[in-house]
Formats: sequence, C-alpha cells, structure tokens
Amino acid sequence: MKANAKALLGISVILALVAGPLPAGFGPTPEKGDTPPTIVVFADHPLGPISPLLRGANHRYHDCGTGAWDPSMRAPVAQVVEAARESGITVLRFPGGTVGSPYHWTDGIGPVEGRPPSISGFTGEPVANDYGFDEHMVLCEVIGATTTVVVNFGSGTAQEAAAWVAYANGDPTDTRSIGVDRLGRDWRTVGYWAALREENQRRLSREPHPYRIRYWEVGNELYGSWEFTWTHDSIRYAFGGTECHQDEPVGKARDWRGRAARSDGTPGQVFYLRYPPLIPGTERITVDGEPWRRVEELALAGPRDRIYQLAPRTGELRFGDGVHGRIPPRGAEIRVSYESGPHDGFIDFYRAMKEVDPSIEVGSCFASEEFLAAMGSEHPYDFVVIHIYGKPPRHIPDLEALHRWTVASPLLFEVWLERARARIDAHAGKRASEVEIAVTEYNPILRFRDPRWPRFRKSLSQALAVADLLRVFIEHGITLAQLHCLTSEGGGGMLIPSPDHLRQSEAYALELYSHLDGERVESSIEGGPCYTISYRGVPYEIPYLEAIAALDPSEAKLALLVINKHPTEALAAEIKIQGFVPRAQATAYTLNGPSLDAFNSPKHPTAVRISQTVFAEAAKTFPYTFPAHSVTLIELRR
Repeated sequence: MKANAKALLGISVILALVAGPLPAGFGPTPEKGDTPPTIVVFADHPLGPISPLLRGANHRYHDCGTGAWDPSMRAPVAQVVEAARESGITVLRFPGGTVGSPYHWTDGIGPVEGRPPSISGFTGEPVANDYGFDEHMVLCEVIGATTTVVVNFGSGTAQEAAAWVAYANGDPTDTRSIGVDRLGRDWRTVGYWAALREENQRRLSREPHPYRIRYWEVGNELYGSWEFTWTHDSIRYAFGGTECHQDEPVGKARDWRGRAARSDGTPGQVFYLRYPPLIPGTERITVDGEPWRRVEELALAGPRDRIYQLAPRTGELRFGDGVHGRIPPRGAEIRVSYESGPHDGFIDFYRAMKEVDPSIEVGSCFASEEFLAAMGSEHPYDFVVIHIYGKPPRHIPDLEALHRWTVASPLLFEVWLERARARIDAHAGKRASEVEIAVTEYNPILRFRDPRWPRFRKSLSQALAVADLLRVFIEHGITLAQLHCLTSEGGGGMLIPSPDHLRQSEAYALELYSHLDGERVESSIEGGPCYTISYRGVPYEIPYLEAIAALDPSEAKLALLVINKHPTEALAAEIKIQGFVPRAQATAYTLNGPSLDAFNSPKHPTAVRISQTVFAEAAKTFPYTFPAHSVTLIELRR
C-alpha cells in the first residue's frame, strides 16, 4: 500500500464485520507526475507462493446452480464448464451467501425426485433442490476446481455441520459417532454419511471418492439484519446461548415468506417457529394480535377454545381442528415472541467439525473487534471471512470519473484487509500468524444503475479493478478469494445468462492471473503518473501503473503483470530485470477493449478480450508501452 494511504486507517470506512459500499464524496482531481515510469523486478528476491485459490468464484445452488446445471442431462452445462476452465477458475463456493443461509445440506442429496425444497435466504420462499451438493461437486471436478462450504449456523446445529464434513471427507469404515443435536436428531456415524456419499456418487455415474474439502465457513454475514439467523450478536455467535425474539412471523416447514404465517382456515394447521429449540414457557403466540393459550393436549379442548400445542425442541406449532380447539380464521397472521435456544456457538461448530476431520480449516463470518477479543488466544479459529463490495458515489459527472473511482477502490479494500489483520494480531496471541483471511465474496461494484452506462458492472473498468484487487490480495498474503459470482440468471455473474454463457470482462482478469503462478518476487515502480482522489476531504494519490511479478517453480519463466489504469493514455515504461536473464523473444497477453465501458454481449462477444503478441526485444533492460485501460502480462523465459 502507498505510504500516503495509511491515513485512511483513521477513517471510519470499514463496517465492523464487512467492507460495505464506499460513501459519496470520493472524487478524482487532476493527475500529476512527469517522470517516466521504471518497473524493476527482483527475480532473486522471493516473497512467497501465490495461492491458486485466489481465482475463485462465489456460486449459488438455486435455479439449478444459477443456470450451471442441466437437470434433464444430469450434468453441468457444457458452455459453463468451458468458460470456467478458460477463466482459470480453481475454487467455487457452496451453497452461496445470503441465499444459502437457511440451507440444510441433507435436503440436497439423494434422488432429486425425493428432495424437499430448501428455504431461500433472500425471500424465505421454497427453492427446488435440483442442484445439490453432489451435483455441485460434479461441476467442480469437471472444471478442475475444488469448493468451499458455508454451513448453516442460523437455524442449524454443530452436529448437522459435522455430518456434512463426514459426508464430504469421511471414510465409510469410520464408526465414530457424531452425536445427538439440540433438536433431538441423531446424526449417526462418520461412516454412515461417507457410505451415503458413495451411493449418491454412483447414482451420478461417478467413481466413489472423498471430496477432501478444506475450507468451511460457519454462517454467512450473520452480523447483517438481512440474514436469517437466531442471532446477529457476535458474542452469542461465538459461544452460543439464547436470545429473545419479539413478534416474529411463524412459517411452514419449507416456507418462511410472510404469507406462510397466515392461516388458510383449514383444520389442524401446523406451523413452525424459525429458530428452535426454545425455552419452554417463554412463548407468546398471537393470532391477528390476540394471544392464544398453550395446552398439552388438543383433545381436551372445546371448539371455541383459543389454544395451541407447541413442541419446544422442534418448534412445531399445532392448532385445533374446530372440534378440539378453534381454527385460526382464514387470513389471520400468526406471530410469536419467545426465547430461542439454547443454541450452539462457533466454538461448538469448530469442535464438532474438527473432531470429524482435523485437517479441515473452519472459519468465522465475524471478524469484528468484539468477536476477536472474545475469542482471544484461548478459542481457536482457522480463518476469518471478509466480504468486500464497492458502490460508486452518486452524481458521477462522466465516464472517466466513474472509471477513476472504480480503479481507485482497491485502495480502501487494502485498508480493510490491513485493519482485519491488525485485529487478529492484537487478539489471537501466538496463533495469529496461522490465522488466514479469506475473501469469500468480493466485487468492486456490486450494485450500480445509471442509464448512461447500463452495463458498467460488467465493463472493462471493472476488469481492471478486479485485476488490481487480485494484486492486493497477493501482496497481503490472502490465500482464498472468490469473486461474486460465477453465473447469475439476473445477469450479474462472470458469465452472462443462458443460453449464451459469454465470459464477461472480470473473467478475463482471472484468466490472466492463471499465468502468474509459482513464487511472487519483489517488484517496484519508480516514477509514473498518478491522480488524486479526495475522500472526506483527505487527498490520496492513486498511481496509474501497478505491477506484480512471479517466478514459476522451475525458475524458467518470469511473469510480469502490469495494470495501466489511465483512461486515455498509453504509458511507456522501462523494465529492468535483476536476477534473471531473459531470452529476447517474449510473449505479451493484453486484456483490453475499445472503451472504458465496453462489455461482452451476444452482438459483440469479444469486445473485451485477451490478445496475444510475441516480441523480440526482451532483455535485462527493455522498453514497453502499455496501452491505455489495459492489463498486460509479459512472459519472459531464460
């Protein structure tokens, strides 16, 4: 990070647990810097390996894996597989973020026709399970990728999560018991779930094998009010416990929409509280605001009695049939106040999941000061999750200003990463150096609507920002990063929706980084133009050129990736190589397009693309001109 950016650490731009939208007042001012840039690469100064898991994508289970799975063929969509391979995707995420918060993984395994629907974390509506965990793993393996998993904390249990680990990684001969959870469910043995995995793999014509999944997240963004969960509190998340829920709508077994809390007027209706178990006697059930009374036996009630029966452990709520107990009037809304719990905390999930497979990494979706201080050095966690999203300020005057904002956003993202690392170092004690930061969702621009640039989220500018973010991740030792998202029927993914599945600009940024493997080596840029952004009255210099370099394991290839963020000008630079003598012939891969807001479409499928050129002027010192608004990777060989 540039030294003059460190003042940002004193600005309250980071949410406690997630890097949110960048505020207004973040605007560019005139550029400066007349000294021609010099890029120096110290090939004999290794700085550590570059993780291949930086080329990841968030993926979701709904809508047949957002168009990635063909249920009629029981196979991945061929165009999605091809595009993901070309993009160098190495890791996906399942079952997704918010949409997967209430996901119970056992709903998505076995014969498709027998699977119950899941509950959408977006709307609470039932979601078909055509694309379950095993289908997802087929997609990953056909691509040549692995996956990360988000387990259900908000309405799940530690044993449920441990059974998922057993299903994914376990041995069929393992007789260890997983145990009975707080809802009274017996989760059998590790071997039971591993054997069931093998049965389901055969059903999909796959050879039985463990998936060997390493990274497991406990919940998604549970600090946010938009998530379905029994608690949003970091301390209760850490250690479990109980929490009072006030006037909460009830739901059906597979439906948490508002309408599911209304009576249909039929006898013997059954509803469910969202977050069982509950402390017996703490509930207050109302029907259109009027309290009803709990009884142990409906059979003893009369037809006009306003009563209900409730199972505290499972949350099942049952009303009368008009003979024994009154039927709630058609359209009446049923709500409940209750003390939910006791529930498992992160420490319980961590322990149960690690007991099944000690080799896995279990991470927290909380990374706040409060959570990390509470966990201290006593309670282990293997990684913390940071989600990074940007949102341009309002009243952008023109396209160049929007571009400059977009390619400056990695500066603040870098600060958020530094602050998260500082919190870990302050609280984790001797274990701090072992705790990773995983960026399991990121996007320079998540939501942006302006009729002047309707597809800017998929533009060339977006690709440059993604490329620069990947550089930031590498420089800060991030080992896992997942761009949001792979596919989206709404058009927000790296691939535009079916039937085209064309790659968008950010997919090409990931592809370029697939050439940057091996060991990162030291590099620097001296001179070169920059511009200034003003954030809350404080100026920060943003260089137009950024660079990162890597030496492959055989030490026969040196790769230099250079980002030219200038909106209009090509930048000529002198490149100096130390500790590596390249042959004269070299290859350059350049990601570019005709304009800052260029994007790929069925009409213009390669408006943004990577072009390849061979030149014969490489040496220990040589000139190179980097086109305006481009990312260039130069491959040098001995």
